[in-house]
Amino acid sequence: MAHSRRTFITGAGGAAAWSAAGGGAAADRGASSPHLLLITADNISARELGCYGHPSHRTPHLDRLASEGVRFQTCWGSPSGMAARVELCTGRYPFRTGWYHEFMRPAAGERGYVVSQSNLTLARLLQHAGYDTFLAGQWLFPESPMQHGYRNRCVWAPGVRRLFGGEPSTVQGATPDAHLRGLPSWHRNPELRINGHRYAADEEHYGPDLFRSYLAHHTSRVASAPVFMHYAMTLGRRAELEPGGVVTWPPVPGTETEAGTLKDTVEHIDAGIGALMQNLVDSGLERDMIVVFTADNGSPFFGKGRIYGERGAAVPLIVWGPGRIPSLPPSPALVDHTDIFPTLAQLAGASIPGDYELDGKSFVPALRGEPGSIRTWIYAPWADRQLVRTRDWMLDGDDRLWRCRPDEGDGTCRRVSREMAPHAYLAAHRLRRIKTKLAVSSRHEASLQRWRRTTFQEDRRAARQVEAGRAAGWFIDGPGRLYATPEFLRIECRGPGVRLYSALREDLVPVSIRARIRCAADGEARWGWREAGDAGDAARTLAFPLRPDGIWRPYEAVLPHDAAPERIWLMPASGPGTIEIEWIAFYPRDDAGADPLQIWHFGSAISA
Repeated sequence: MAHSRRTFITGAGGAAAWSAAGGGAAADRGASSPHLLLITADNISARELGCYGHPSHRTPHLDRLASEGVRFQTCWGSPSGMAARVELCTGRYPFRTGWYHEFMRPAAGERGYVVSQSNLTLARLLQHAGYDTFLAGQWLFPESPMQHGYRNRCVWAPGVRRLFGGEPSTVQGATPDAHLRGLPSWHRNPELRINGHRYAADEEHYGPDLFRSYLAHHTSRVASAPVFMHYAMTLGRRAELEPGGVVTWPPVPGTETEAGTLKDTVEHIDAGIGALMQNLVDSGLERDMIVVFTADNGSPFFGKGRIYGERGAAVPLIVWGPGRIPSLPPSPALVDHTDIFPTLAQLAGASIPGDYELDGKSFVPALRGEPGSIRTWIYAPWADRQLVRTRDWMLDGDDRLWRCRPDEGDGTCRRVSREMAPHAYLAAHRLRRIKTKLAVSSRHEASLQRWRRTTFQEDRRAARQVEAGRAAGWFIDGPGRLYATPEFLRIECRGPGVRLYSALREDLVPVSIRARIRCAADGEARWGWREAGDAGDAARTLAFPLRPDGIWRPYEAVLPHDAAPERIWLMPASGPGTIEIEWIAFYPRDDAGADPLQIWHFGSAISA
């Protein structure tokens, strides 16, 4: 059956169906309970917004929400998107839920795989409190949104539910750029499911705008029952545009370039939120609505998947509600994603069962401007790695100690030596005690072993080398696996789009990159890099041919003279095959005979 856009917006989730789903219990609560709108962007670091200090991203609507409400200086989510989403919807850390990472979680059939069976979910709690519940956007849990408590749903509809099957995804339209190959995606040419009915829009329709239109339609028809709306944005995800496997963002409406940028994406997120806020005003709901804006984890190339410092964990958190939340200065309170569950429950007047073990703490006192700390530390997991922070100290995922002074200078954290002073030793000891308390539970040992045995990062420590007594990491992303042997690092490519990448030390400005590689993958590879001024657009590459003869060969690439890379990666542009790397070295500018600035001997790293 063909569906027009109007039918798409109003059809299966229309006002009549919505009113009927609300039921009598919700109407009995009257107008005392606020309406709640939770917006979760995908892969957006706090630093990407103007109100968090970005110099060129224009986000006037989010900036206004921050100035009229409460902006939190420090909010953490897991660098792993699914771990962050499970924390947010359950108020629990992974040692309780088992969801440490997309690929380190309970297997199908194990306890905890269906999150809503082993945990109380936020939507279910609010539904029991009399709220009508709505979900729009992406849905990546194994179970259906209804099992979480969402009565009304407009979500991206994958063709096959194998997002977390342990094998490369076979989901139709699983990548944001799928429209380039004529497949339905969640941006252009979206295929959606509204309350169980499938809807296929054409390329004239933009998925994120349709999700927003669905919510806007229902905010204009709110009756006496309070509503909880969760806008789980698809925007923020990057795309790997063809040809060449260049990593960038999908284009957004209103831009002239074929390839989008992070700036375009962030500003379209802001524009969409501005339109949704205007709809609240037009519907007369702005004084009865509380809006919470956050993101699951940090931005690609900067934070997502990273455990260095707090780049992967630091996300925005803004709370706005002109009728109920006062305008306050930026809050120094420490918050992580487990705190959103009890906070929304308290705002809604919902009672959490006494036997439900909750890790989050309500930050409602901070929304009222009350002095005092909500909690003394925050936490973020990434598989078997852990990040933990107090107001003044942080241990990142590689157990590096950082000093944080939020009231001085730029408020960022800086690396320190554990040998510098007794107070640093004491801080590190206290943080490690927290890590030990929240470490992988013995109940989840099977998940841990599967992670170490079958994921593309079979042994992360084997991909690090020891330089001057500290580890420097190289990691893999894309459809491949990383193996370690005593002599070299092996990348098993299962298709295009694999990247082996590392962050640079701040004092490194290399121009020459040399490596010793042998391969059984015909085609070419590319050195790619991102510069600080690229605003997230990472399209700079240098190609070199690969000879699939199994012989160790030196490869060298010379970057442009004015290059100032912030990150460098290796991208095999071929299909399935194997690449082995003995060492990679960065050399300085204008001095071919100089010693390397940094060199990774992977064989010695593995034995160290």
